[in-house]
Amino acid sequence: MMDIIYIYSHNTQAGGFGLAYRDMMLGMQDLWHSLAGGKLDAVQMQWFRERPKEMLFDTVADPSEINNLAENLITGKGLSGCVQR
Repeated sequence: MMDIIYIYSHNTQAGGFGLAYRDMMLGMQDLWHSLAGGKLDAVQMQWFRERPKEMLFDTVADPSEINNLAENLITGKGLSGCVQR
């Protein structure tokens, strides 16, 4: 059995993480309040940023899927060239 090391995500919906049922949860309400007060760090801000079209994560080195490797590709073509292979 082969271990999966990378997770690729292709987002078809524009926008961030706005989900009505999740926004009713107390933890998410705290995040919204902190956002309004400008008190979120870079990791917490990911809940509110627009998601890029393509994302790639190394689940061994980054199990929380914080660092999007697709943004750091040297080729400048994004992941489209890699996915077509």
